[in-house]
Amino acid sequence: MHDRIRLRIGELAHLQNISNQTLHHYDRIGLLKSKKEGRNGYRYYDQIDIYRLDKISALKEMGMSLKEIGEIILVNDSTEALERIGDQRTYLDNEIKRLTSIKGQLDERMERVARYHKYMEEGGGGLDLFPLDEIRLLRVAVYEENILNFEMILKKLYFHTKTLEPYKMMDPIALIGRDKLIECQQKNFTIDYLAFPVNSLQNSPYYSTIDSAVYAGLYHKGTYDSTKYTYRKLLHLIDEKGLTVTGDSMEIAVIDGFVIDDEEQFVTQIMIPVSRKSQI
Repeated sequence: MHDRIRLRIGELAHLQNISNQTLHHYDRIGLLKSKKEGRNGYRYYDQIDIYRLDKISALKEMGMSLKEIGEIILVNDSTEALERIGDQRTYLDNEIKRLTSIKGQLDERMERVARYHKYMEEGGGGLDLFPLDEIRLLRVAVYEENILNFEMILKKLYFHTKTLEPYKMMDPIALIGRDKLIECQQKNFTIDYLAFPVNSLQNSPYYSTIDSAVYAGLYHKGTYDSTKYTYRKLLHLIDEKGLTVTGDSMEIAVIDGFVIDDEEQFVTQIMIPVSRKSQI
């Protein structure tokens, strides 16, 4: 029955919705060898080749490399072949975790953007008060505030966090200490720490927590260098409302280089923990 099917390379490519180049590549690496027919030297594929190509396509969908697929194809024992294919479940489980984590963090970013748009639609510019639960993070002190130093710290934190939470997509947080917020109202507000939030308690020298608190917040639109003006406005509004600063400020990106290159369109949420002055 298999001998009745003779498909030229273009016919098989069309049947499987793949390119001729893909079949030529599979032929070159020995994954799916075409057969030569007659004096004209035409190359063709038969039913067995169709079965094999279906297998290759399915195993690729499972995340296997062509090298791994080639090794499975060489296995003649069905039990061993099934065991090797079954081993791919671990990879798929990890992929599901990774993609679920990435989607969750993308959802968080989109929620921040939605809150910003709602804030602006309601007039913007006013003090936003909201509670935040305890935040767990890995943080590193910033001793020199320049772009290269920031990038080096972020990369250091990024790779360290990846070893603890390999499926985490990074959204860095910048922190400025409470004392500096109070002392530097007429100066520049330089960052004290860069941090990445984490989901669980970590055995790491960079691990820290921020207690739950009520935060006063404003959105800053523009370059990071101009955040000092938003800080001054925020601190003025805090004082005007009879509030006092109780901890370090946090900056988190709403719209940044992940979304657009133009720094003038960046949006950063600046948050400072507060309480009523009578409570201190």
